[in-house]
Amino acid sequence: MGVVDRAWERLGQQPGSTELVATLQRIATGEPADGYRLAHAMYADREGMSALAPDALPIVLALACDSALPARDEVVLALTMLVECARSQPVERFPPAWPSAWQACRAAAEPLLADQDPKVRWWAVDLVELPGLLLDRLRMETEPSMRIRLLLRLGQVATPTDDQARAALTAATGAPLLRLTALRGLNRLDPDGSAGRVDGLVELFNDPLMPASVELMWNPADQEYRPDLSDLVLPTAEDLPGAVAARFTARLARSGDPELRVAALDAAWGVLTMRPSAGPELLTMAGELLDDPDPRIRVRATHLLAMLGKAAAPFTDKLFALLDDLSGDEWLDGTIADFARWALARIGDPRALPGLVWQLTAVNREQGRSWTGGDPHRPDPYDALIALPEHAEALRPQMAVWTTGGVFSAAGVLAAWDGRNVIPCQPPAGSDLESVACRLGEMRQRYQPWHEASRYRTAMVAVATLSQHGPLPPKVRAAVEHALSLDRRLSKEYDYRAVLDDERVRDMLHRALRGEAVRMPALSVPL
Repeated sequence: MGVVDRAWERLGQQPGSTELVATLQRIATGEPADGYRLAHAMYADREGMSALAPDALPIVLALACDSALPARDEVVLALTMLVECARSQPVERFPPAWPSAWQACRAAAEPLLADQDPKVRWWAVDLVELPGLLLDRLRMETEPSMRIRLLLRLGQVATPTDDQARAALTAATGAPLLRLTALRGLNRLDPDGSAGRVDGLVELFNDPLMPASVELMWNPADQEYRPDLSDLVLPTAEDLPGAVAARFTARLARSGDPELRVAALDAAWGVLTMRPSAGPELLTMAGELLDDPDPRIRVRATHLLAMLGKAAAPFTDKLFALLDDLSGDEWLDGTIADFARWALARIGDPRALPGLVWQLTAVNREQGRSWTGGDPHRPDPYDALIALPEHAEALRPQMAVWTTGGVFSAAGVLAAWDGRNVIPCQPPAGSDLESVACRLGEMRQRYQPWHEASRYRTAMVAVATLSQHGPLPPKVRAAVEHALSLDRRLSKEYDYRAVLDDERVRDMLHRALRGEAVRMPALSVPL
């Protein structure tokens, strides 16, 4: 009995495997696969990887290598999704048997990199973990889109001391997109040297030949979606450390094609929601763009300043002048005036207070409000108001009007202002507070919202509880310092709420380190 036959037998004996076995059998008999559905059968965002995945892995790989099967690239896609999840997730998110199962199969997956089907090769790049294999394939590969994939992957798997990989990336020439890809690979390989490549990145994005290069080279010709140059701004920024990413997007937002400038500001916003270090680099740029003639630019710049909070104080007069500017972007929720008033309120400028609650509650009075998750959009009134307790005297009468009118409830805001938190201020009964608090020491640089949500929030509650009994124990202090050192948001959210919650949580943790008795702050309401 071969490896694959034994895998079928083991999988069939596992509890709950009936549906997965049936799916794999249908693919094996010629039914076209759906890569995302197959991957999700073995991995769930909230629960992590299924215990069935290690036994299914040899079967999935055998199907991926069977050239007689239709839509085989979809099976390879599912395989790459599983492998990437295991690489990026903490160990408790995948079964103990997975690492050995993947190591046993990895060598058998490597020939897919040279498969005759370009769509199979396209996804197989992500399975390769050895830079030498990528370099060998790069010397033979003639398909431009595949060379791009290989260069990006090479930057991921090579080490900074790999002279051959660095030389291959440095020597990449030809079309602008290839040169851009090589720079992105170098940024992944050598983040410390990325600051010196910002000028080159901006120059390439503004190269007049770049749009045609993207159109011809980015994806295989038969792939449905073909990105344009604007789609590459955010991925390029994400290859960079936070402050460098902000510098890149700020430079690009000041130059180039209008669509590219809009994309640069959207990328700047994406970086800021994930990395606190991006803030200082974006401040001056956003302030300068308040005068831009394009309302799409102004509305994004105003929103950035709203997110930067008190740091935007140098631009209060400019923001005040925008309180009557009702223009914006038809694809974004909120006008320049909306974001300017919110920015002034976050700065603490009293000129923003008259009519603030009326403007914030407009989102509740409207019918059919629409926005895309993660995009700039008007805040929920609760989220905006809980951060303004110092203005309670001016805002309470306004809130009473709209509470009486049934537009929104002020109860949650008043509770937050009075120090009464809707989040339980005690960890689970019987838990060891120190052990729970020390989970912050396990927090990773990479943002993983679903499984982090309860685990790390409970750890923060434990820190707050311990702070009320005296100085934090040394191990807990070290865990808190680790969390604060990470250039990531200490929040499970992904839009403006990530920034607001991160500010409050960081303030609490810093005060706990100073020996203050703290409480878990009020956090934003998930929408």
